[in-house]
Amino acid sequence: MRFFHRLLPAGICLLACFPSASRAVEVNAPLFEEYLQGGRVGAFVEDARVFLTSNPQSLYAPRVAHDLLVVGAALGNDELVADAKRRLLLDYTSSVQAGYLASTFAKAEDFRNFLVDAPGPAGELAFARKFCRVVKLGFRRFGAEFLDDPAFRVRCYLHSKTAGEVDLMRAVLPELRRRLAENEKEEPALGVLLDEELSNLAKLRRLHVLLEAEELVDLEFYLDFHAAALTEEERSGPEVAEILTERAVWGDGGQQALALLDTLPKTIRSDPKYLVLRAKVLWGGERGEDALADLAKATEGKGAWAETATGFADGVRGWNERRPVLVGAILAAAKSFSGETTGLDAEITFF
Repeated sequence: MRFFHRLLPAGICLLACFPSASRAVEVNAPLFEEYLQGGRVGAFVEDARVFLTSNPQSLYAPRVAHDLLVVGAALGNDELVADAKRRLLLDYTSSVQAGYLASTFAKAEDFRNFLVDAPGPAGELAFARKFCRVVKLGFRRFGAEFLDDPAFRVRCYLHSKTAGEVDLMRAVLPELRRRLAENEKEEPALGVLLDEELSNLAKLRRLHVLLEAEELVDLEFYLDFHAAALTEEERSGPEVAEILTERAVWGDGGQQALALLDTLPKTIRSDPKYLVLRAKVLWGGERGEDALADLAKATEGKGAWAETATGFADGVRGWNERRPVLVGAILAAAKSFSGETTGLDAEITFF
């Protein structure tokens, strides 16, 4: 036992002395080697995900997450690989496995983009802290180059405000202020974000106007960030309700967007604009007939949104008429595939 302790790093020896750490060791973690002997790769992936969800603080968790990464790469499963990388970087940032993963990014830009694409709620304390920890990891890997991107600096600034990471905020704020001073007209969103005299509600309003003029992922993030900072009273106001509803429609859509649309006051719901937005959500949910019903109401109004409703309705009707023909053509083409054909990937974009 004495020899074993000599082999262990001091940090691990200290952890092993605490009851909480020893309890974590007792957890029956799924070890890939045991599954590999029986060719049960699928079972390992399922059990590993369950284990990480139910035992995120286990000492074995980083290893299990890394095993998922290796298995995903071996299977060519990009979704599994991306999920395992996010787990390692965001949940186990200080682990050896996360440090190794960071070293596999050849370019600072690739690491930045991966972190930006990681899903997480804007303005939430827990996610902001994780984001900031990964930024520090990226800085150790690439140095100042890691922060050398204007949009990324803004995200670092906003997340550091939420997390209370003063050092990171101080690292990015001077350059952001310099950029705004030199390009004030070209950086309206940055001007809003750095204006300390504006309330979160005032910033939300101005960012919404900018987003209506130009749809950008960064603008969407800024709007979501300040929406999360609003008080319950501010969020319940009709103006904010409209802004958040539109954001949901043009964002993920789905049932959440539909629920928000249906909770708007009747006078707003009957406006051509919101009838068209509701039709968009319904069409995305494969409820074409319901979408047409809303579009018919919208065409009775006046203005640009009524005209949009007319064109949208024509497109929906045209698609409904062409769909049987298109499906028949695809099925006919499928009969001509050789025996070596393993699958068909097709994407149809409309509206």
